[in-house]
Amino acid sequence: MQRKALLDEAVKENEFIKRIRYVEQGFIPLYEKCREQELEGIVLKRRDSLYYKGQRPRGIWQRVVVYNREECIVTGFSKKTHAWSIGVERNGKIISAGLLEHGLNTPIGKTVFPFLKQAAVRETKDFVYVEPFVKIEVRFRHWTKAGKLRLPVLERVIV
Repeated sequence: MQRKALLDEAVKENEFIKRIRYVEQGFIPLYEKCREQELEGIVLKRRDSLYYKGQRPRGIWQRVVVYNREECIVTGFSKKTHAWSIGVERNGKIISAGLLEHGLNTPIGKTVFPFLKQAAVRETKDFVYVEPFVKIEVRFRHWTKAGKLRLPVLERVIV
């Protein structure tokens, strides 16, 4: 609480920095407010926790990340890295949403990959493009300014 008081004095809010007020209990309304304002999440801390420089002991603080979910279509896969290209359907067209690298080593990802290899329609030196029939749900942090998903993770296969 002393650190929080010092921060309140030293750091002024602006469009990039917002101070979160201390809440004694019931973080869910605060979490929902973060979701509404498209913030990244909150950190839960014990009121009497000490400050640890660098690595802190487990269980002292807990991050609660605001994730979004999106239905995507797999459009290809990398020959060099473990990544799939994904897109989203907008107005009847598939728009690139970036690369999916997380969650592919799960049983879901391993089950889908053989189907992707069979669905190849075009190749380049680095990439194989596939017939866009595999729909998946991914969780991600937010949309970037470039129109890509930030840190997408494979959640489930839809079709």
